[in-house]
Amino acid sequence: MNYKLIVLQLFLALSHFIVFGQNDSRKMNVFEQQAVNNYQVRYIQTKKSIQTLKSLLSTAKNSDEKIIASALLTLCFIKEKDIKSANHFIQIAKKELPATTNKASLGYYHFALFRYKYYIDQDGFLTDLMHAYTDFEKTNNHYFACLAACSVFNLSANPALNFLKKAQQHAAQINNPDCTLEVALCQSSYYKEKYNKQPSDVLKSKAIQAFEQCIAYQNEASVYNQFNVAVAFLNYANFLVGINEQSAKALHLLDVSLKIAKKHTIMSVYRNSYGIKGLLLMNQGRLAAAEQHFQTGLAQLKAMPYNDPAVAKMFNENLKQIAALQKNYAAYYQYDKNYQDAASKNDVLELEESVQNAIAKYELNNKEKTIRLLTEQNKLKNWLLISVGGLVLLIASVFFFFLQSVRIKQKLIQQKKQETQKELMSSILHLERKNEILSTLKTTLMQQNRETPATIPSQIFKTIDIGLSTDDDYEKFQADFSKIYPEFFVRLQQKAANSLTQLDLKYCGFILMKLSNKEIASQMNVEPKSIRMARYRIKQKLQLSKDEDLDVFIQNAAE
Repeated sequence: MNYKLIVLQLFLALSHFIVFGQNDSRKMNVFEQQAVNNYQVRYIQTKKSIQTLKSLLSTAKNSDEKIIASALLTLCFIKEKDIKSANHFIQIAKKELPATTNKASLGYYHFALFRYKYYIDQDGFLTDLMHAYTDFEKTNNHYFACLAACSVFNLSANPALNFLKKAQQHAAQINNPDCTLEVALCQSSYYKEKYNKQPSDVLKSKAIQAFEQCIAYQNEASVYNQFNVAVAFLNYANFLVGINEQSAKALHLLDVSLKIAKKHTIMSVYRNSYGIKGLLLMNQGRLAAAEQHFQTGLAQLKAMPYNDPAVAKMFNENLKQIAALQKNYAAYYQYDKNYQDAASKNDVLELEESVQNAIAKYELNNKEKTIRLLTEQNKLKNWLLISVGGLVLLIASVFFFFLQSVRIKQKLIQQKKQETQKELMSSILHLERKNEILSTLKTTLMQQNRETPATIPSQIFKTIDIGLSTDDDYEKFQADFSKIYPEFFVRLQQKAANSLTQLDLKYCGFILMKLSNKEIASQMNVEPKSIRMARYRIKQKLQLSKDEDLDVFIQNAAE
């Protein structure tokens, strides 16, 4: 099991709840100060923070105050993985946008929208992040400007050292240990990656120095973001394990990160810390200790406020490896059984999360279009009021408004048509995924009947077969798809000289629906790398040049 820590994912997972510096050089108004003060205790008293922010929102007197409170509530609910509530409050903030140009409040909105889009894997989050940074910078909101700059640095394909420098400059403007720790984490990550690419004693020394600076904040009373403290210990331990040095210190660092992760239910750190420590024990040949370690991890997992089948799946997979090395086949069988159970539960959760994110993306796009149309309609109404001054001007205004209203209605009709198309395609994808789950379930049950005295009634297999036969073949998928886009597959085959396979056409259908590589991989049960290779193959068959975009071509082919 690969437990290599991906710093970007851990940094973005909880970065939105970090506290705001009390010594920010920009003087806030009373409402904003109250909102931020209640937001900063969010990590310690989650429910109280959310309740107080809701109360503040109900007393908001203008659009700026509503945007600030709603944006902070959005960030809170993203942390709680309550995407429905997060969507609700980001929409409240969005409705107030036409009424303000105040960058002090718009910065919070753009930052919340960035986090929301990133969480649901929606395109455009980088644009929102840059808007947020610009707004924070122009209003001297140094803490959030520092946080936004760190996010840009971590999201860049190549290290954006200019944004790391900007983050350092903003941190220097305020006296806040959370802000300083953010920058230190970025620096340690930077030196670690440089060392991994080109090892040298100088880079190793700089990386260790940066990690030591990070963990120095462990006992800082004003550090509310214990997630980053735990990540600092975990990253440091992971680096030492990677360079095969100071294994005793690495174990100590992992114990500290585990303690913090368990106390604050930080599952990503908990999983990685246990995984790295277990593998370290295995590499040292201490199989019994490693087995006890993972068993303890599973027991502690059950005591957590909520269960995480992904963690249970990983731990049981490691226990299987240990049992295999010990040639303890009875234990291997039991661990494998536990692994399969956790894997099934995790598949269900991943499917639910995928569906939830798809719905959130659809609603976000739909509401953005509706708001644009409503804004345009409001502008037309205002124009009519101004135009009332004479009969000729009034008639001309009414006629113009009528034409524009017809155009808007046509857009709404077209939008409704697109919504219907997306709903039908979502149903097709749901049926496809259902078949995969039913097939897996059938295979598992049949295997169980072969290994033990048959205990599964044949009626259950008949029921599964009925479910599979309802929509099992590719022809039905193509037929349903063709109802919406009759000439789509024909045009593609004509362009490709009939060289596209059924699988290629299915990929094209998913691309037409604007699914990401990650979503397509999930639907097809393959790695994202396979999807990228398939896209390259399809582009070659369609005889597209290097500069032609496959997504744009497919969208045009459907029109």
